[in-house]
Amino acid sequence: MRAMPDVIVVGAGLAGLSAARELAGLGLAVRVVEREQTPGGRCATRLLDGQPMDPGCAFLHGRTPDFIAVLEAVPGRALWGWPRRGDGPGAPCQPDALEPPQKRVAFEQGLDRLPRHLAAGLDVRFGCEVSALAEVSGGIACRLTDGGEDLAKCVVLTAPLPEARRLLGTLTPRPAALARVTPLLDLVTTEPCAVALARYPADAPVPEWDVSLPEWGALATLVHDSS
Repeated sequence: MRAMPDVIVVGAGLAGLSAARELAGLGLAVRVVEREQTPGGRCATRLLDGQPMDPGCAFLHGRTPDFIAVLEAVPGRALWGWPRRGDGPGAPCQPDALEPPQKRVAFEQGLDRLPRHLAAGLDVRFGCEVSALAEVSGGIACRLTDGGEDLAKCVVLTAPLPEARRLLGTLTPRPAALARVTPLLDLVTTEPCAVALARYPADAPVPEWDVSLPEWGALATLVHDSS
């Protein structure tokens, strides 16, 4: 029988893995549960005919010494300064992402190099989708879609807000503190989006940009991943 961890972190994206590493560094027993078979969340790389493609984040950027040190420790070939060639008058989702003193980096094998690095040494359980939460004697039960159950003294939700909000709605009994914070969570809205991945013949014309940012319209960003 598995020992009950101090904390279960739901979600193995960058937020979940970073939280798990911080908690483990404090000496707590931490388990991460992730419904997908790989870590990463929006930094999960896909392969298309052998070409790594990043359908979520195209590159990582930051300026704090601690974050840059984490990026520098990631195994694999780092492409510092990528994207190098931009096109279009639009703005990225973080307006200062391409401006100094921000440092930009991508990885030749894909951005999932970072979450894989963060997951190393952690107790991460893949293919575990949490369907509901319940307060039980001594802690919180995470009820899984396969009928199983995982228990911990504390649960940290790092899934996207709509999913985290849904799970909070299943928590029984409903804590008074949750009732107070729910109206604040409901003020946060999300917008749906679609991502298209395309592979072109080797003799197709090569664009003169790494990232194109249209000024307006339905297309937010065009990324030339193979650059």
